[in-house]
Amino acid sequence: MDSNEDSKYIEFLQQFIDFEFETDKKKKAKNRRVTYRGITIEIHDTFKRDIVIIAVLAVCTMFLVISLIHMFQLYFPVGTVVQRQGAAIPFFPETFNGMIEDHYDGTLPKHRLDRNKIVMYYSPHSISSKIFREKFVKVAQSAIKLHKHTYPAFAAVNCFDPKGACRNQFKMPRFPIITATSPQFVNSVYNGPMKIDYVSRWVNRIQNPVIRISNLEDLIRLTNQFDLLVVSYLHPQKDPNFRIHFRNYTAAAYSVYDGTPNTEALIFCIVTDMQMANVFRFNKYSDIVMVNSDAQVISSSVNQNWTIEQIVWKVKENVILSTRKSVEILNVGFREHSSTQFADRVNRTSTILLMAPDLRHGNEKFETFRKLALQYHYCKEKNIQEIERVEENTDDFGHDCPVSIKSYSCNRNSTLRFLAIDTLVNPQLATKFGGEKEDVLITINAQNEMTKMIKGKITTEKIRCLIQQHHEAADNEFVVESARILPNIAPRSVLDMKKKSIGEPNLIPFVANVAELLESPKISVALFSAGVSHAPSQVVLAPFHLASRHFATVTDQIQFVIVDVSLNYVPYNFNFEKLPKILILGDKKTGSSWMYPEGLPITYPNLLRFIETRPSTRTLIAAVEEQEYLTNLITSHMPVDKSKVDRLKNLDYVIQTLQNLPSDR
Repeated sequence: MDSNEDSKYIEFLQQFIDFEFETDKKKKAKNRRVTYRGITIEIHDTFKRDIVIIAVLAVCTMFLVISLIHMFQLYFPVGTVVQRQGAAIPFFPETFNGMIEDHYDGTLPKHRLDRNKIVMYYSPHSISSKIFREKFVKVAQSAIKLHKHTYPAFAAVNCFDPKGACRNQFKMPRFPIITATSPQFVNSVYNGPMKIDYVSRWVNRIQNPVIRISNLEDLIRLTNQFDLLVVSYLHPQKDPNFRIHFRNYTAAAYSVYDGTPNTEALIFCIVTDMQMANVFRFNKYSDIVMVNSDAQVISSSVNQNWTIEQIVWKVKENVILSTRKSVEILNVGFREHSSTQFADRVNRTSTILLMAPDLRHGNEKFETFRKLALQYHYCKEKNIQEIERVEENTDDFGHDCPVSIKSYSCNRNSTLRFLAIDTLVNPQLATKFGGEKEDVLITINAQNEMTKMIKGKITTEKIRCLIQQHHEAADNEFVVESARILPNIAPRSVLDMKKKSIGEPNLIPFVANVAELLESPKISVALFSAGVSHAPSQVVLAPFHLASRHFATVTDQIQFVIVDVSLNYVPYNFNFEKLPKILILGDKKTGSSWMYPEGLPITYPNLLRFIETRPSTRTLIAAVEEQEYLTNLITSHMPVDKSKVDRLKNLDYVIQTLQNLPSDR
């Protein structure tokens, strides 16, 4: 670079540094101009914008550095990161220390040799434990007030503290858990609803697990109150092993009494005199028999050489059998959202369900329902000892309802199973059926898709009427043989009663020879069924009958039939691998056929749409609509369409149209 260029460069720098501002009246003062060699350059002031950008970059850099420091501490810890757990604090207020022993440090309570001990295992972080805390206090107060000097001892244990002996010894699936321990070291775990009244009744039962039957009056009273009696013959003076037998018998009662609503329907009893032993036909001491609510001694008794596990298993088996002939109370509890108990019961058999608040054994509503259930399921059996009883009947019967439903289950199809639900314990199920505000009685027949419901005040007469309507509908609404119901066989009063309960009977004939359908002058809609024992075939009967009713006005043009494949021979082209199947067969002149689509649910709307869209039946739709128009015209004041009335007077055009239909094959 030469000297001239250096001097010019230095001169430019001096002019750039020592510039003079030229004021422009049309622009703001923040803009400035620099002139060099006749060239004017306008420079904008961006100082504030640069400051903001620098500040944002500084903040981002700070957050990045902090994040890197935390990540470094996470992967390369210098010392312990987890803080030490604080000391355990009492779960129950100090005012209840004299009533409830709170082992909040996780230590196990000491055993009591003089009385029962009720223990609540809790977690201080469990919401359910916190909710049940006040209820447990009320249960203790009620037991102390009722039993006075012999009341059980109450304790609570923190089974969540990792340092406690309870956490190290037991693995609790949930909280809270209630247990009872007898002075003989026999345990009972509560599995019932976490309600004050249910827990209180359970505590009272384990206080006196076994009662004595002194005479026949006691036996009759207990059979009226309970569904199952477990009776053992024990004699304190004559039986040398009385203490051992009584201890094991009491231990079995403890194990069976778990607080579930259905176990409240049984009681453990003993007889100590020879007269009552002869009533039960005891042969040896410590023999055990079971008596049902009909005062019948069950033949499957337990002999002398029994263990605690055997008697517990036998009793629980008979409890299940007794609830089938009485009333079963559903105990969903904390598993309400995931339990399948209700669905299993409904899908297995027809069901009559009573939903009401505080529905339990001993309740007036429940006892009324239970009494009708026992009458309904009562069937005399041979070779069973029975104690005769006389019952008074003062019910006010209605003229349309049966005087008695006794032995209904012995000679009728679709036997009902009686279920009960306490809406206070199972609010979700109550909401589904609208039983959160009023009592609900409902019969459910899942096989035939039939339900009948009564809301409000449930009386004995309403229950009988609903049971009768259920059986009438199950037996007659979907008839399996056209010759079973004839108008000249049944009395007029019986037919009127059937019409009130299920409406007019709908008859669909059975066809043994499929070839007759191919030669028929009518359009045939055939249901190929696998028999009465095939559940899928029985389920589709309901929509099939409803579809046949839709075409009741044109039965001279279309017919609905059922082909029972299990009883009749069918040609190879009609021998379907999967049943049921629905097939539309055209008349003998048309010779067309259409099969119901595979995979499409067989419902009334789908079936009706399938029939109406076939070419051979499209003109029948017009005939049905016009017939409905004529019916409405007669029964109302609709405007008259002369063209429709004239066509309805003569339906020959329908036949002519059907004969001219082209074949779809």
